[in-house]
Amino acid sequence: MTSKPRVRRFPFLGTTALWLVGLVAIGLLFRVISAPSFGENGWSVAELAYLVPAWTGLFLPAAVFAGAGAAYGTISPRGVVFRGVAAAIVSYLILAYVDPVAEYRWGVVTGRNVSVEIPLGPLTPGTLAAMRDSAQANPPPHPSFRKAEPFQRPANWWTYQIHSIMALGAFAFLAALLGYRVAHLTWGLSPPKRRNARWAVGLLSMVLFFVAAALSGDWVRASPENSGVLGGWGPTGVPLLELLVLTAVARRKFPFLHAPARSGVI
Repeated sequence: MTSKPRVRRFPFLGTTALWLVGLVAIGLLFRVISAPSFGENGWSVAELAYLVPAWTGLFLPAAVFAGAGAAYGTISPRGVVFRGVAAAIVSYLILAYVDPVAEYRWGVVTGRNVSVEIPLGPLTPGTLAAMRDSAQANPPPHPSFRKAEPFQRPANWWTYQIHSIMALGAFAFLAALLGYRVAHLTWGLSPPKRRNARWAVGLLSMVLFFVAAALSGDWVRASPENSGVLGGWGPTGVPLLELLVLTAVARRKFPFLHAPARSGVI
């Protein structure tokens, strides 16, 4: 009598959580090793407590990509959409509320002049909107991005901050769709090739998105006339383009790549 292969009950949640914990732990370990002593240039417990939510929000798309790939064959396309939406909401809440509050508290603990650098409190969406409204009512004659001059930043920068947080949440959703699509396309490959292909696409997607985000931020900073909305949402064009290309590939006849027809994935 042969035993049935064991199937994980929660492949998406389990893989996503495992990857997220691992990535955050690697980041914290690197921080500790790179600056092992306390002091001005060293790490502190308060800083690590601030970095946990910050890196959780940033690393979540990569973890979700892996989770969606691991869940392929056990959940439907509708299921991965639902999980992607949930991941986007979690990412947004962390980056919009938990991370700014943690950063503010870290600044207070470490003695930073938060009353000057962050005069209206933690930079949650409400605070960002208040700073934007202030900049629109009193446009700074000479825009500056110095920490000690927050009210000298132009309105488009605060608009960019608001929308970039939403875009990062959307990226978590798109990462789920990407991971599921890539798993579908690579299902017919041998395990080593399948793993390498998923690693390559996942890593490339993350790198390209954050490079695009950095370039968008520089573009917004370059001129008060540049659109903060376009700058914030521009990087999501990277995963959207990837999805369009992969969907086009999925509709072609490549039997050596595609998953079995019974998977129900188009």
